[in-house]
Amino acid sequence: MSFNSIEGEIIDIDDAHSYSKNKLEIKGNSKQEIRIGYQLIKSNTAETQTKNEITFIKNKDESWTLNGTATKYTSLNIGACNLSDNTIYTLSGGYNLNCFIQIIHEKGSITSSTSAKTFTQNEEVSGSVYIVINEGTILNNATLKPLLYEGPHDSNKEYEQFGAIPTPKLPSEIKCVKGNINITTYNEKQTEIRIIHLKDIKLYGNEKARDEFIKKIDGWYLIHNWKKYIFDGSENWVLSESNNAHNFTLSNLEIPLYPKWDTMYLNCNRFQFINTNWGTDITKIYLDNVGKIVITIASTDEKHCETIEEFKVLLQEWNTEENPLEIVYLLSEPIFEKITDIELIEDLEKLSETKMYEGITHIDSDSIAYLKLEYMQSNKILNQKNNEKIKNIESRLALLEEG
Repeated sequence: MSFNSIEGEIIDIDDAHSYSKNKLEIKGNSKQEIRIGYQLIKSNTAETQTKNEITFIKNKDESWTLNGTATKYTSLNIGACNLSDNTIYTLSGGYNLNCFIQIIHEKGSITSSTSAKTFTQNEEVSGSVYIVINEGTILNNATLKPLLYEGPHDSNKEYEQFGAIPTPKLPSEIKCVKGNINITTYNEKQTEIRIIHLKDIKLYGNEKARDEFIKKIDGWYLIHNWKKYIFDGSENWVLSESNNAHNFTLSNLEIPLYPKWDTMYLNCNRFQFINTNWGTDITKIYLDNVGKIVITIASTDEKHCETIEEFKVLLQEWNTEENPLEIVYLLSEPIFEKITDIELIEDLEKLSETKMYEGITHIDSDSIAYLKLEYMQSNKILNQKNNEKIKNIESRLALLEEG
């Protein structure tokens, strides 16, 4: 009897052995809200309000929804921006010719109505951003997503609110993706499924950052034992110098030390993690004795920076390249989240063994879960497929001989 393994967000199988028992795993199902940070409009304190019979509703993502009929020319200051000299910008987010986005500064104004407006700024100025509505304009749940970014128009740049996340100043919670696993067999009855353990992230020593479901006496729990930070150069770093290297310490972030010294791990994409402060002439990242992050850059390293400003610029450049400095570390105590979703509990209770049947079996999920299935193949179906391949080869050979 032969076995096969297949993985992906969606799985289709047409060669399973009838009534075989198989192993289904979820290889990863966590998500985190991410913002790149190209939005240059910093929202002000303006909140939901009504002006001249137009109701301005500020949404959670700092976009705006408008309703009503303007009794006169109306504008609302929604934010501010800083424009540099000799720089190309693009402004978008207007609704129509009578409801548009406008930047006003001491040298003039820029307007975006039905399409994006690309312009070159020749002087450094600070501007205010307004939603502007002409008298008599009727709006019914009109959504405006004002967006200002550096560079020419780029259709791939979707709206985002101000501020890149995750960063120490703007953290973004990592959430487990919850959802049903859907299995459909096209010629037999429904199957059953089971999954407990989610994807591991290999850490220093034998430890792993992991998410997993655990059943205790009082019910099911999701266990999460890791955290992630991304740095963009806006952090508070402190410089200490030595003969052979410069040490940059992050002053406002302390990581709780994991109880096992030899299993602390920073999954750092830019610097080697060495869990000690020894080796003053080695480029590395480590934690000091109170849990603060320290980055040592040797004087011979191409990344060597003389000042904090140079180091921040380096971090900013990496962030702009969309490959920022990031770390993953173990929490000193894992987080236990009790599962209360009734449908998810029912799924977890059923998650035992996966039975397959001859014919096509389709597996997907209501989330972005990445699935892996190990299953027993049907010798009968494999023989049929091999016979079909042989027939195809024979047919092609016959055509070649005729030619």
